[in-house]
Amino acid sequence: MPSLGDIALIFWGTLRRKRLSLFWFALSAGAFHWLVAVSFPAIGGTEAVTSVVRTFPDGLRTLLKLAPNLQAGFGVQDYLAFTWIHPLFIGLGAAFVVSRATGGLTAEIERGSIYLVLSRP
Repeated sequence: MPSLGDIALIFWGTLRRKRLSLFWFALSAGAFHWLVAVSFPAIGGTEAVTSVVRTFPDGLRTLLKLAPNLQAGFGVQDYLAFTWIHPLFIGLGAAFVVSRATGGLTAEIERGSIYLVLSRP
């Protein structure tokens, strides 16, 4: 069983090798959230978003954990929270995860260390 020091060494080495893709993912996610935050006043602010949320069926509000009668209003924080379930952000995150997973496997094949991994039952 590997020790905690070995795991930390592998973790920091992987983080160091993949820092460029992690930087670009963080930058693109930050740019997307910034764009959403800037667009909030353009759609009409709190009143417009609250009126749209009130038109949602009860099932959708339950799914999204929204209760307009229990909260004071639908503010900027709630609007920004929707970006975490936005299809663009989910697609961006999925692309990052898939690229990192395939990149890790291909790096093992290129280095030849995949044979060590495959030799263990």
